[in-house]
Amino acid sequence: MDRPHITPENLQFVLNALETKQYNLECKIDVLEFRYRESLNCEHLNASNIGWLEIDSFLKRNPTMKFLVLQGLQGEQVNDLLKQWINGEGIDLETLLLFTFIGYPDNVTFDDITTMDTKLT
Repeated sequence: MDRPHITPENLQFVLNALETKQYNLECKIDVLEFRYRESLNCEHLNASNIGWLEIDSFLKRNPTMKFLVLQGLQGEQVNDLLKQWINGEGIDLETLLLFTFIGYPDNVTFDDITTMDTKLT
């Protein structure tokens, strides 16, 4: 299914003008250089094709985020969000679901993250 296209200016206008607790965004932006760096001021974000969303310090910019679902991430972006959450930047975050369109090796996803084997008792 082809996603609806939106210009960076229109997406920025919508996100800056609306106040809502929940965003469900399925849109595509063809301008690869565009990154939305503002706070979304919402509790719930479900978005796909998120190349437009700046991941660096995302949880710090969105401290009230409780439910986050992002689809179409790169392995490094998954790693960055995991580190933000582990480091306590998303203090209200209860649910984090991150999806990639292709798999990434564990050494990319978990780079600089201490992992332990599961010990079932």
